[in-house]
Amino acid sequence: MPPKARASTLRQPRSHRKPPTDPRLFKGCLLAVGATAILMFSFVTVGMALEVGPSGLLRRLVPPEPRTVVSAPIAVDLGGYSISPGKRDRYVWVTVAMKVPGPRQEAEICRMMPRLRAVIVQELGDKMRETPEDTGAAAPALIDFARSRITRALDTDVGKELGLLVLTDWRGAPYPSCPRETEEEL
Repeated sequence: MPPKARASTLRQPRSHRKPPTDPRLFKGCLLAVGATAILMFSFVTVGMALEVGPSGLLRRLVPPEPRTVVSAPIAVDLGGYSISPGKRDRYVWVTVAMKVPGPRQEAEICRMMPRLRAVIVQELGDKMRETPEDTGAAAPALIDFARSRITRALDTDVGKELGLLVLTDWRGAPYPSCPRETEEEL
């Protein structure tokens, strides 16, 4: 007769056994999960405070589109300025358009628009009195002259993307892109 097996000595199949639990392992996992949660909370808090999100980071990586800054029509007296009452003035209106790399440069150019107007009235007006031209798009020599003067006055390189439009009537000028309240006072 086979020996009787005791209930305590019978082995259960492996699938029904309880795994051994180590309290140190449980505490270590709990500590790792807690540290990860605190770290993620701090990243979210700092990101919200700086207003940086995933879309904000992607926006910063994409270069901004070039923008065109158009000035309001600037009156230039081709007859020169004098105080004699018999002299009749002959005005033309000049509009300046230039491409800038992004919104920050556009805001800077708009802020310095009074300087641009002063350069057009003083220096470009003198040059236009010396070489009278028809209205319309300005000649390349006049544009090069204006580019050098505008670059010097605004302390920024306007590059090759500069255009001058000379008009006899200010109503035919394109709409300016700079709001008046962003301009600085001279």
